[in-house]
Amino acid sequence: MFAPADRNKIYRTAVTLGVLTFMLIVWGGHVNTTRSGMAFPDWPTSNYAPMVTYAPSEWLWQGDRFWEHGHRLFASLVGMVTTLLVFFAYRATPKGERPTSVIIGFVGLVFVIVASAITGFNHMPTGVMEAFMVALAAAFAGFLVKAARIRGDARILWLSLAAFAGVCLQGAFGGYTVRNNLPDWTSTTHGMLAEIFLMTVIGVAYLVRRPSSVVHSRTTSNEQRTTSNEPRATSHELRATNHRLIASLTWGVTFIQFFLGALTRHTDSWGVSVSFP
Repeated sequence: MFAPADRNKIYRTAVTLGVLTFMLIVWGGHVNTTRSGMAFPDWPTSNYAPMVTYAPSEWLWQGDRFWEHGHRLFASLVGMVTTLLVFFAYRATPKGERPTSVIIGFVGLVFVIVASAITGFNHMPTGVMEAFMVALAAAFAGFLVKAARIRGDARILWLSLAAFAGVCLQGAFGGYTVRNNLPDWTSTTHGMLAEIFLMTVIGVAYLVRRPSSVVHSRTTSNEQRTTSNEPRATSHELRATNHRLIASLTWGVTFIQFFLGALTRHTDSWGVSVSFP
């Protein structure tokens, strides 16, 4: 069980990350609206200069360059805060519940690859980038599954690791989209990954903020009912099950709406109908 100080630190970081991610999604929408996505034909460099050292005079007052390069820098900030979230969650997790050294090594390698890309030391050549994206997608899915199956506070670390893999994958998809001149499917996937990443971060904030006393009382109550041979399902638990079902259905419908919205924007279908409703 996490210490209260660790919980507060992780919670504040997750909330900050959620706010930044929402702002990044809005910024990305403006990049699409202003048709600034191809302000630079290259990635991870900007106009063939390292992303983080690109001269402000070259983009700060340059319209489409401002929106696209600002989007890249903002995304880098979100990535750094996500890394901080993983660090705090890892420190708070007892050693016996932490991932294996292989997984930690993989996460460290991903961090080095991404950091070297945004600083201009690694240009992510074709082939390597695609393999990197496949590995990130597999890690993202695997970490989410692990977080869903495990119990206790350790799932917060696994969900944080999923967020880390997700934000790296989302950024790589953005670069892949630019390199391929904004095809619809990659642009839509890029936007959808941002939404999934935001949901993951919200999940971290929710789990770490949930009072541990509630979990303990539920466990104790279940043990008492098992000992006395009483029915395990109470009206409270049935209501909780119904709430989870409603929340899951709402999440599913919202996810579909996100997908259709992203597809509509990136295929320029939003102007087909000139009247509403």
